[in-house]
Amino acid sequence: MSKSFSLPFGVAPISRTDLSLPNGQAILIAIAVGTAYYLGAIIGFALTFPAHAVSTLWPPNAILLACLLLVPMRKWWIVLLGAFAAHITVQLQSGVPVLMMLCWFISNSGEALLGAYGIRRLVHGPVKFDSVFSIATFAISAVILAPLLSSFLDAAFVVLVGWKSDGYWQVWRMRLPSNVLSDLILVPFIVLWFTNAGAWSRRASWRRFAEALLLICGLLVVSFLVFGRHSAGPGTLPVLVYLPLPFLLWAAVRLGPAGASTSLLVLTLVSIWGAIHGRGPFITRSPEENVLSLQVFLIAVSFPVMFLAALVEERRVNTNALRAGEARYRALVMAGADMVWRADTRGEVSFATRVWQDLTGQSDAETQNFGWFEAVHPDDREGGRLLWEQAITNKRIFENELRVRTRKWGYRHFHFHAVPILAADGTVREWIGANTDITNRRRAESRLKTQHEITRMLSEPGSIADAAPRIIQSICECLDWRVGEIWTINPDTDRLTLLKSWHFPSEELSVFASASLSFTFAPGIGLPGRVWKSGKPLWISNLQDESNFPRAPLATKAGLRSGFSFPLLLGDETFGVMVFFSREEREPDKDLLRMMTNLGNQIVQFIDRTRKEHALREGEARFRSMADTAPVMIWMSGLDNRSSFFNKGWLGFTGRTLEEELGNGWTEGIHRDDVDRCVEVYNKSFTARQEFTMEYRLKRRDGEYRSVLDRGVPRFAPDGAFLGYIGTATDITEVKRAESELQLQRREIAHVTRISTMGELAASLAHELNQPLTAILSNAQAAQRFLSGSPADLEEVREILTDIVQDNDRAVEVIRRMRALAKKEELEFSSLDLVNITREIVALVHSDAILRNIRVILDVRPVFPVVRGDKIQLQQVLLNLMLNAFDAMKDCRSEEREVVVRIESAVAGMVEVSVSDRGTGLTGDQLDKIFQPFYTTKRDGLGMGLSISRSIIEAHGGRLRAENNAEQPGATFCFTVPVEKSVE
Repeated sequence: MSKSFSLPFGVAPISRTDLSLPNGQAILIAIAVGTAYYLGAIIGFALTFPAHAVSTLWPPNAILLACLLLVPMRKWWIVLLGAFAAHITVQLQSGVPVLMMLCWFISNSGEALLGAYGIRRLVHGPVKFDSVFSIATFAISAVILAPLLSSFLDAAFVVLVGWKSDGYWQVWRMRLPSNVLSDLILVPFIVLWFTNAGAWSRRASWRRFAEALLLICGLLVVSFLVFGRHSAGPGTLPVLVYLPLPFLLWAAVRLGPAGASTSLLVLTLVSIWGAIHGRGPFITRSPEENVLSLQVFLIAVSFPVMFLAALVEERRVNTNALRAGEARYRALVMAGADMVWRADTRGEVSFATRVWQDLTGQSDAETQNFGWFEAVHPDDREGGRLLWEQAITNKRIFENELRVRTRKWGYRHFHFHAVPILAADGTVREWIGANTDITNRRRAESRLKTQHEITRMLSEPGSIADAAPRIIQSICECLDWRVGEIWTINPDTDRLTLLKSWHFPSEELSVFASASLSFTFAPGIGLPGRVWKSGKPLWISNLQDESNFPRAPLATKAGLRSGFSFPLLLGDETFGVMVFFSREEREPDKDLLRMMTNLGNQIVQFIDRTRKEHALREGEARFRSMADTAPVMIWMSGLDNRSSFFNKGWLGFTGRTLEEELGNGWTEGIHRDDVDRCVEVYNKSFTARQEFTMEYRLKRRDGEYRSVLDRGVPRFAPDGAFLGYIGTATDITEVKRAESELQLQRREIAHVTRISTMGELAASLAHELNQPLTAILSNAQAAQRFLSGSPADLEEVREILTDIVQDNDRAVEVIRRMRALAKKEELEFSSLDLVNITREIVALVHSDAILRNIRVILDVRPVFPVVRGDKIQLQQVLLNLMLNAFDAMKDCRSEEREVVVRIESAVAGMVEVSVSDRGTGLTGDQLDKIFQPFYTTKRDGLGMGLSISRSIIEAHGGRLRAENNAEQPGATFCFTVPVEKSVE
């Protein structure tokens, strides 16, 4: 994974992957930089005054700066690494202390980095010194600022280290001009020759080589004469120092920045060599002052020479670019498809490209002056000439669309555009114009307009008979057809008949259109019939040559030359045929055929859509009629979850208008305690696309809230797309009232049945009560005897009173059970222990079982799940079943009389209770009727016990059934009760 660090001032970040170079490339760059730096340092030491720490011309800094400008920024570290190695090597050879080595490298590299960064920041692309801006940037960043700032640091290092005997300002004063001169002379020379030497040598002619050689030789001779003489004094003319100036100007003007930098380098080397050796005009004072004077002189000369070279080069580049642009423009004009022309101040054409002659067939002479107007369509000629003259008079741009006669394609549409070329005084020098063939564009615009117009027409409501005339007219006007027709199939005759037609105003065309009304075409006959039979478009370029064209005489009189027809198809079904005629011989146009086929498809889709919309409107009308006459309230909703329809039944019930009920307005009539629940049910069902049923109270028009049962089902299209919901709402107030009365009657009957059952148990209950009462009496009498004794036996009396309390509890329990069964209470569901309920009933009938000599067996587990139900009603069911079992065994022998009460788990979270007897069992007819009301097998029975028991069990969510025993005589009655959900 590569990481990157950011550089300031907007310089692009350098990633670690950029630092990863091939080993060979990095080594070569480092070696090349190190070698150049080493040689520059040797030269710098050679140009250093004895006993002084600063060189007169220090090339290493300039070489390092040039290398930084030649390589990308991501490779600068390689350049610095190679320079550092060379710097250490050369300094060690010179006996410089290590600390001074490091300090000098810091100042040298700092100067180079500062200058290179400033140039790279401001000059985009390669540094070529070929513009005033690039030279100015180089001068400010690398020649002035970088040496100025680094000189302070360099002088400080020399003083701090104590190298030689120079003072701070002396070192600074000697280093600054040396580095300024080095950067100014060497950097352009190195950069330009390194980047352009090969290209210049390949591109330059032998004349240019000879000129460069002559210039360098002349400069060398003059420089040695001026700066290499042995003596200087009063006889030396100061003006001699300017003798090299013509050669420098020659190099700047003729050879550009590369030649100027080379000439300046030659002059610098020769002049410094002479000054070091005590020669030339700059030796009148101390050596340091002489060199400083020479440096200032060279800097003063180099700046204007380099700026002049850059200015000349910039102008040369711009001039060449302008010439190249003009050449490209001329070549483009001559090779272009558009016609380009030039006219004089009077508007007379003086030049036109060959495109005009090739297209129109006019010669050059015929095109001159205003002769080109002869190729313009007669209808456009006068108007075009008038606009052209107005443009010439007003000196404004001329624009117009004219039809031009061509040699091959007849008249074509052209866009004429001409602009005046004005002189400095505002007069017109000439006119430059261009003509563009816009026939294809006009044709495409016309076809696009046709498609747009027809699409707009087909989007409007109406039938094909209403839209046909406008469709035909639009196609004819936009696509230049004289006559248009739509033929449809008559289902009675199975022939094509003319539905609608349109034509341009013309007497001959009116006759043709009127006569066509009497024609009908069978498949394969005439242009419409042939298209109907084939199902494909047909183009006839010349109607007179067509044999299968019954209307040929009429077409000839109307001047119709060509025709085109295409079918209106939807799948394999043909709706009709469209036909168009033209007074020109028109060749088949594939693009037009494709466009007209697409238009035909749109028209067919329009016909199909209008048919479906008509059928849909009829279906909706039938639905609304049916819905309004339905005996229930009907509503509908759409995809937005908002109601969109209510029938008259709903509106009549609520007394509100359709506008008031639409959307969510219908919820205003719902009782406020029900509205949130109803909206929640509806929204959840709508989201899940599921049926729903909900009950709520809806306000009737008289203000009374009525109970309503609302059932909604989702609607889907044939393709399965969801359309919304449709639902019915029924007033169930009377039904609920009837159900309430029925439940009340059932509770009354159940209560009567329980009282009747208690009457049947009267004898056993009397026996049950007699036992504790007799025991209470006996114990009371015994207590009296113990109390009458002297002394009274209170301990015995206490035990007797305890027995009396126990016997009283037994009697109270019997009476409690009797009262519980005899109570008349509302239905109340609660959590019940079915085993305890069963034990209580078994205990209640215990005495009756003893009197009847019946053995009762209770088969249950100690722990059973809790059930949900009404205790009294479940006890009534169990009591009724046990008493029926007792009655069923009255004719059995005593040892066979046995009733088994069993409780066990059933499937699906139910508990099953069964009562089995060993009586005579039930016949098949009795099994079918046993649970019907008023059906009984007893002489004195009412026939309501089992019917009520079954209703009670079903109200609990269970089931009561009867079956004969499989292995022994008798029958078994079973009922199930659901386990409480929390337990389940």
